[in-house]
Amino acid sequence: MIKKRIQKVLWTDSSNVYLYGSTIKYLEHNRVFFENLRFSTGKTIKKWLSKTNFQANRTLPELTLLKPNHTYELVSKLTTVPEGCVIIQINFYNRQKEKIGFSIIRDHSSDFIVPDDTYFYDISLIGAGCISVEFCYLELFEVIETQEEKDGIELNSYVESSLPSELELIRTLIAFSKDKK
Repeated sequence: MIKKRIQKVLWTDSSNVYLYGSTIKYLEHNRVFFENLRFSTGKTIKKWLSKTNFQANRTLPELTLLKPNHTYELVSKLTTVPEGCVIIQINFYNRQKEKIGFSIIRDHSSDFIVPDDTYFYDISLIGAGCISVEFCYLELFEVIETQEEKDGIELNSYVESSLPSELELIRTLIAFSKDKK
């Protein structure tokens, strides 16, 4: 498996940020400190967009485009108080702006697959009982499966015509790969 970094997502401005009662400090090395002692669980702290209306909002898209049916990995570099109290949600939309899927990431790193009809997406940092967040960055990686891994999947399965006699008893329980011969 090969991982290719396609974007490092930073918190660069105060657009799409929960501001009510929040303290936001921009620190050195592109880090941001967010604090809100009365922050409700389930509220979005910050949202990054892959599609914007520049004429209306005067903002540019912060996210790169992703290919449908491809696997990506999102890695987050942040700390929270209490620890582990944020969720990262990726929402996928079609051309009619209808939500067609989502992926929720609770760890610092997780893979996701972009749905087939995806036209644009957004990434939300959601509070899950946190008081403060020190945000460094998010990284998006494209996960590329090597030819050896693709071949290995075929080697771990049986072709129905070449099933060993020892496995004849459980023939109905075995998943067969497509017979290439």
